[in-house]
Amino acid sequence: MRKAIATVILVSTVSLLSPASTRACGGKGLWGPEHDELNQAARSIERGRHGEAVAQVRRTVKTAAESASPVAGADPWVHNRARQLLALAVARSAGAVTIAPGLGGKRKEHRSAAITWAISAMRADISPRTGQLACELGQCRTLDDPAYTGALAEALALVEDSRPEAYRLLKDLGDHDLMPTAQSWAVLAALHRQRGELEAGAVALERCRQQAAKGVRCDVTL
Repeated sequence: MRKAIATVILVSTVSLLSPASTRACGGKGLWGPEHDELNQAARSIERGRHGEAVAQVRRTVKTAAESASPVAGADPWVHNRARQLLALAVARSAGAVTIAPGLGGKRKEHRSAAITWAISAMRADISPRTGQLACELGQCRTLDDPAYTGALAEALALVEDSRPEAYRLLKDLGDHDLMPTAQSWAVLAALHRQRGELEAGAVALERCRQQAAKGVRCDVTL
């Protein structure tokens, strides 16, 4: 049973960080330079190199990847994948990485604006109805996909008013042994500590350490 669950989590995480060999929802095949370039950006995010990831996305998608829709003539699948990676880089860097003027960086208001954008971008990529496919800009995914739920919860946890929702989403993933990444365990551990649930926080922290790869920090504060 645990082996089956682990397989589900692995496939889900790969679906967020690595594009499939064919574009979802009947798109063209994806065996070209964009495939490798966006995979490289995803690997940089996993290693905590958020600036490198954004730079790689910019080299791959030379138009405004942070916009909701691609410009005329641009590949919608590549645009949407790039937007997902930018949103994840913002969440993992707590808004410190700059993705566009006024979105991310050293100034508090720019970090806040980037986080708000990332949450909005992630919500737009998930169907509002559980179990229904959302096919926007050529990419399909479901509301109950652990990888997308975990990424959204990580971003929500950066906003104080959204932390109850982040806690609910991550706790549900953890309770069902579906937590997609070490980073999501780290955020859940921090949320447990904020709520005074120290024992549960220690368990989540240990799960992060067991799962963490190089570059992943488990003892985080919000």
